[in-house]
Amino acid sequence: MGFCRLVCLTFSGLLSVAVCAGEDTAKSQQELVQNFTEIHQNMMAKVAVADMLFGCKLEKQEVEASGSELQTYIVDTDRNSLAEQLMACIGEENIGSEMALNFGIIGCFSDQTRHLEQQEQQQKMTQVADAMKVISKEERQKSFTQCVNNQALQYLQVEK
Repeated sequence: MGFCRLVCLTFSGLLSVAVCAGEDTAKSQQELVQNFTEIHQNMMAKVAVADMLFGCKLEKQEVEASGSELQTYIVDTDRNSLAEQLMACIGEENIGSEMALNFGIIGCFSDQTRHLEQQEQQQKMTQVADAMKVISKEERQKSFTQCVNNQALQYLQVEK
């Protein structure tokens, strides 16, 4: 009889330890997800500003589409500096303007096509420019958000 109680107590003790361990694991996973979400959101904001700045500088012919400036902006430049440079580049426009959005799209897709041969990259960027003329601001915003999301994930993998 004593052996049965000992086994039952031991079993119930193991079960409660296992349940506690399961709760700790779930809590740890939830914390990891929350941390990743925060890091990803911060990276997306930085990438979006960097894309807009790069697109603006491309428009003003201050950088080349095949250059590494965009990567430098994202990896090595702090957010506040990027924001200041962007504001100087876009002048009286605000960051939510169609002009800034278009600069962002150009910057983002330039980064996404940088691995291509120059002629092929120029063709793709011409297609992007043509598409921007006919799609709504809302559709351009969705496209930009998706592009920035993809970029942010790539840069987060690089930073590992």
